[in-house]
Amino acid sequence: MYIEDTDETYRRAIGAGGESIEEPKDTPYGDRRAMMQDEWGNRCQIATHREDLSVNEI
Repeated sequence: MYIEDTDETYRRAIGAGGESIEEPKDTPYGDRRAMMQDEWGNRCQIATHREDLSVNEI
């Protein structure tokens, strides 16, 4: 899901007991993305779109 602030949401989720699958990182296609899992095994991918890139830039 796209959210306003990947880093803050990730910190809050981990602080609330979530398990990190992938720490926040910038992707080659312009998103900042992270993944975590809750205590019931639900996985969630969160992202903030930072910039639009052309096909050549990707």
